[in-house]
Amino acid sequence: MSRHPLEELYLTEEDYRRIRTDVPSGCPTCRDTGEITVPGGIVTPCNCHLQKALLKHYLASGIPELYMRLDWPDYEGDAAALEVTRSYLEELNQYLEAGLGLLLSGSFGTGKTMLAMLLGKEIIKLGMPVYCTSYSRMIEMFAAGWRDRDDQIWFEKKVMSSKVLILDDIGKEMVTRLSNPTFDYVVRHRAGSLRPTILTTNLTEADIDERYGAGALSILWERSLRVEIQESTDDFRRAAQQRTVKEARSGWRRPII
Repeated sequence: MSRHPLEELYLTEEDYRRIRTDVPSGCPTCRDTGEITVPGGIVTPCNCHLQKALLKHYLASGIPELYMRLDWPDYEGDAAALEVTRSYLEELNQYLEAGLGLLLSGSFGTGKTMLAMLLGKEIIKLGMPVYCTSYSRMIEMFAAGWRDRDDQIWFEKKVMSSKVLILDDIGKEMVTRLSNPTFDYVVRHRAGSLRPTILTTNLTEADIDERYGAGALSILWERSLRVEIQESTDDFRRAAQQRTVKEARSGWRRPII
């Protein structure tokens, strides 16, 4: 059986040090039984080596565990937004070379974060450095770098230098004296380095302009494909909750994908 490319890639010592408490000693999916019962009740062998590799790389990249076992068919929101996101992936190399990211906007519960995480996972599986964080967490990381040299290096490596940065929930952070300067600093640096940023927000264009300034906004508009996600008449979060309950009660287990 051929090995997945991620099984051949090793984390740095610093990456592993920061996630090691979240990495189980055995298989994170089958718990070393060698098989799992996937949704639908089908018993299938577990690729434990791949499950361990995916878990470690997703953790090091900041992908929340909620999204590790989800795939594109699980998104039941705006079909047009899904198509644009998938198209971005299909033309990934061209967009990366041009330094073009994505700005996913829409109201609460439209699946912005899910689309960003699914896209991030696909890029990680291609072996590219990706880092995902909330905007609030990014500000905390930036401030921590003032006090600790290691944290400063970590911020530079993950936020400033990752090939792709996923910045989730722009606008939900508490407004402080660091908010605007940090946002402007990160956006300008990454745009100037042709490093794409994928952002999610429920803010409108006017909201972003008012909160972060026209300068940062103009850079985002120039360096991003903009996707406004429309609200669905169906409550896909309720459907996802019902699906999760059914799978849990049935003893089914999704693999990390």
